[in-house]
Amino acid sequence: MAGLELSNTIVKHSVAKTYSLYLSGGIYDDTQKEFLNDLRIVTEHPTNTTIRLFINSPGGYVHIMNEIIYYIQEYSKKGGCLELYITGQASSAAIVIFTKLLPLAYKYDINPNSTIMIHTSFSGMFGKASDIKDYGNHLDKSEMIKCFKNILPKKLYDKAAKRDKDVWLTGKKFMSYLKKATEKGHLPDLDKK
Repeated sequence: MAGLELSNTIVKHSVAKTYSLYLSGGIYDDTQKEFLNDLRIVTEHPTNTTIRLFINSPGGYVHIMNEIIYYIQEYSKKGGCLELYITGQASSAAIVIFTKLLPLAYKYDINPNSTIMIHTSFSGMFGKASDIKDYGNHLDKSEMIKCFKNILPKKLYDKAAKRDKDVWLTGKKFMSYLKKATEKGHLPDLDKK
């Protein structure tokens, strides 16, 4: 990967071929251009590489979230290794990125004092009433919340699945739910990977 120009959102650890990427701030088209560019560059060369993804984000657009998840899933399919870390806040789209990528990670950690917020997808739009209704139906069918089904206790998951309820957790509490999900076989046991 020598000769690549990478922005300041990535730090290359040249000996181990490990790349640290920092997903911080809102996940929007205009704020994540550098991050997405760095992610594309690193994921093009997955052989003998590891991505360390550090997350500290209030969330953002679903289409950018899906793009990030897609690139890292493809990277993993080609043999790239992944580590995941929540260092501060992981809300909305940010916690979905973490959770959907969790089965691919061989190592993860969450700052116990971090803030986790889970909810169903939401959006806004302009247009004809019929188009807005169709888009609302599309959002209701979103798969975003389903990645938490086998992690959160049923009562908490049901609360999160309602469109009007956000679920707030500390990193420590979310980590305890991940541990229980692993014990039940819903997540891979990292000690056995």
